[in-house]
Amino acid sequence: MQQRDPQQWCFVSGKVSALETALLKDGFFQRFLELDTDIDIGIDVKRREDILSCIRGSALSDCFHTTDDLADYEGIINRRFLEQVREIRKCSPSPAVCDFFLLPYDFKNLKNYLKEKFFGLPPSERFPCAAGDDVWERLWEKTGVSEGFLPQPLAVYEGAVSALRRLIGIDGTGADDPGRIDSVLDGHLLRYLPGLVAGLRSERLDGYVRDYLRLRAISILQRVPTGREAEMLWFLRGDEFFEHLVQSPPRHWKDVLLDIVPEAVVEKIVAGERKSLLLRYERHVSDYMTERLRPARYTTFGPERVFGYLSGLDTELFNLRLAIGGAMENLDPRIIGDTLRRTYI
Repeated sequence: MQQRDPQQWCFVSGKVSALETALLKDGFFQRFLELDTDIDIGIDVKRREDILSCIRGSALSDCFHTTDDLADYEGIINRRFLEQVREIRKCSPSPAVCDFFLLPYDFKNLKNYLKEKFFGLPPSERFPCAAGDDVWERLWEKTGVSEGFLPQPLAVYEGAVSALRRLIGIDGTGADDPGRIDSVLDGHLLRYLPGLVAGLRSERLDGYVRDYLRLRAISILQRVPTGREAEMLWFLRGDEFFEHLVQSPPRHWKDVLLDIVPEAVVEKIVAGERKSLLLRYERHVSDYMTERLRPARYTTFGPERVFGYLSGLDTELFNLRLAIGGAMENLDPRIIGDTLRRTYI
């Protein structure tokens, strides 16, 4: 592995410094929460005009010109995100800093394809990645996918698919639960990410990804039957946290969480109704991890600066889906506000 040369990141870090100013701030999303909720959802024209008014004057104004564009709001914001990340990828010394954020969308498309194939689920909108369903079909049937066609080495996808094929069979006869597809493919994706980021030679990012995986494991732990921890959290093998979690006497997930995040964050998660626990967990953990990356903004140049910006862009995409989609459906603003993630800027 080549030694990291921080100066190679000068150009892309400068580019990111300029792009950060276009990231949407909390005030932008607050405007969606202030929309009139008493309006009859059937009055579609007025509702869409109000939503478009929220968008005007922001960095999104170039993407939404008329209320007709709102019919494809999710496709528009997905393509915008993908274009921005690919632009950064082209001028980055290492593609890994971008692939960390792109790879989960590949796996999401693959999971949706397989769930529809074996469980007859309704077709879902695909994220606009390079690979289409024809690629996933060839990958599953082992009829040949050319190396280099997918953004990551083919082995990344083949390993996950092979493990799932052994579990449910090539014809899907063992496919009795869509959740098995999620758990197998998510495990292989999470197992791959630390090695992907390790090539950036950044202690800050290595630590971030380590805790990102641990926090994902705790989320999974809340839904894992006793005795299956090692099976479900296998992607953490080699991490002392895994050994401590699986081989030590059973500990409540809240006590485990205190090993990673501050007590104040844990208190926010546990406060409230049990039924919304996972939503609070995801929100407050996301906010905490965003705070972990904020110092990267003060790094003059390096992969940390780029990674922080891309994390902010990824959070922005989540918030946009929630804010615009919630407004289109006239959802209770309190529900939207309780779910929005903290912005990077």
